[in-house]
Amino acid sequence: MRLASTLALVIVTSVVGTANADHHHKVWWKYYTGTWSFENTMGEKGELKFSMAPTGDALVGQWKNEDGSSAYSVGGWQADKEVLVSNGYGSKGNYWQMAIKSITADVQEGTMHGAPPDGGTYNGKIVIKKVDADHCTWDFVGKDGDGGELKMGGKVTRKK
Repeated sequence: MRLASTLALVIVTSVVGTANADHHHKVWWKYYTGTWSFENTMGEKGELKFSMAPTGDALVGQWKNEDGSSAYSVGGWQADKEVLVSNGYGSKGNYWQMAIKSITADVQEGTMHGAPPDGGTYNGKIVIKKVDADHCTWDFVGKDGDGGELKMGGKVTRKK
């Protein structure tokens, strides 16, 4: 669930805002909309569904892990700060928050912090890369709550 949370952060962070119609975050949001399968370096696998909020100002994610756990995320564009923010909360007490400040057509970069189901914490840098129309990857490098190095990653594949 920790990795699922992280992946959710990464993907949910790509949300549409009301300003700047040509901004890359809107392209990413359209890219994410749909149903995906995911797996990560923590051994988690499952299904992820992204949809736009009815008002068009947020991206909502539903995570269902093979172990029966789940999570929900919501992301949005903060125009005054020019940052995408995504918050997610899981059924095992985990949570995450991402802040993506660098967005191009193929890469998103920012920071992420949260707590995995085991009760620890993490804080660091997240990079999300679009591989092609149906695949993306994410990598997190940072520290756990004890100051130790922490690396996580995963891949997401669009379901057809």
